[in-house]
Amino acid sequence: MATVRQFTLRLEEAEDKQLTKLKELSGENTDTGIIKYCIRNYADLNNRLVAEIEKRGKAERLFFELKSKTSFILSTLAEITKLVGK
Repeated sequence: MATVRQFTLRLEEAEDKQLTKLKELSGENTDTGIIKYCIRNYADLNNRLVAEIEKRGKAERLFFELKSKTSFILSTLAEITKLVGK
């Protein structure tokens, strides 16, 4: 495989610490390896993140819908209890 691009990358201290953490998480040993890993996997990780955000949004909407319906049922039950008690 021919080299397509070469470049110099200068990192600040905070970026270097993050690079080290990424290497530990990914199992990559070299700076070049982790940068290539990030490039190869970014799109897939981003797609998975978007899918999880959408899934969470759906779950939250369902939760609030069920919460609203439960509140309605409980208030209706309370009204029935009042009417029966009279």
